[in-house]
Amino acid sequence: MSVANPVVETFDGWNRLIYLKQGVASYHPITDVYAEYIYQRQTDESLRKWFPLVSGEGGVAKGNGKRTPRYLVLIGGTMVVPYDETGVIEQTGEMITSDPVLYPNIYYVDLLQNSVKIFIAPAEAEIIEIATGGALTAAQNNKLMSLNTDTVPTAVWSESDRGDKLDSLPSKSDIIVANMLDL
Repeated sequence: MSVANPVVETFDGWNRLIYLKQGVASYHPITDVYAEYIYQRQTDESLRKWFPLVSGEGGVAKGNGKRTPRYLVLIGGTMVVPYDETGVIEQTGEMITSDPVLYPNIYYVDLLQNSVKIFIAPAEAEIIEIATGGALTAAQNNKLMSLNTDTVPTAVWSESDRGDKLDSLPSKSDIIVANMLDL
């Protein structure tokens, strides 16, 4: 995996800082920063000696089949440093700290000479699970339980095909479940 348009200049593990590149006007914490961080940790061993700077989270159940969108967690006081230039940066997604009491800031701007405005636009979406069926009816369950699993043929792949073709298939009436765990 590589990142086509990187927004991060460098990850500073010692100071726990993430420096954005010059000219970055908009970025998403997960699809930009987290993706770049994972790529860098895979390709640069020097970054692996530091305790992780960030983690990607999300999908936390909120009830009624709803889940939170993806968000970035800045771990152990890690902060993002905008490039020192006048302008506006739009963060289009959520970013939080691992401990808001000890580490309340997500941006480090104390040493910047220029005025940088940061607009944080949280995600306007959530993940909603919708039941689409899939449960067996009582009649289907009874039929499934009545099948003699010793005589139901299983699908077998030949070693040369590696799953592209099937040597034998269960009969149409028995295809509900044919020892699927053995496939």
